[in-house]
Amino acid sequence: GQRLQTQVMDSADAEDVAAVIAAIGAGAGHIDILVNNAGIAGVTKSTIDMSIAEWQEVIDIDLTGPWLCTRAALPTMLAAGSGVILNISSAAGRIGYAMRSPYAAAKWGLIGLTQTWAREWGTRGIRCNCICPGAIAGDRIERVIAARSETLGLSTEQVRAGFTTQSSMARMATEQEVASTAVSLCIPAASGINGQTVNVDCGTNMN
Repeated sequence: GQRLQTQVMDSADAEDVAAVIAAIGAGAGHIDILVNNAGIAGVTKSTIDMSIAEWQEVIDIDLTGPWLCTRAALPTMLAAGSGVILNISSAAGRIGYAMRSPYAAAKWGLIGLTQTWAREWGTRGIRCNCICPGAIAGDRIERVIAARSETLGLSTEQVRAGFTTQSSMARMATEQEVASTAVSLCIPAASGINGQTVNVDCGTNMN
């Protein structure tokens, strides 16, 4: 009996974000949950070989985008006295990621924003948590593997093995495992969880 409505926006465009989230809030009357999941992988290059434009594109989408979306959604959450913000970071937000400096920087930044927003708005009934997926089986990681293989001069099998051998379960996590964790952090039963970052990575060795 539920209806799904979709909107398309550029999450790195402040005016676009404000207009779309205002329309969503007006249509629904409130926003209960915001999941900041939009992001791009960016180029696979060393810092010295990367252009400023290549750096900025990733930062704009992967870090500024979640900040813009959260800023736009907060007023309706504050008015309701409740809300959940869930940021999707990455294993790269825990241990760094050679040849992907803007991606790692953005994902580290999301963890910092998570803890900051939890402190800013926790007393107003708004919780903010974060998920750090590791390598997730599917088309996206295959594109990452291909780019890394080309840049490093390794076979795709070698690059893929690099992801799985770091895992205590010797496999990649799945999209469903990430989604299930997201749901568990947003439901009322998780009302005491705030400012936390959860790894969904099949036990990858992280700091």
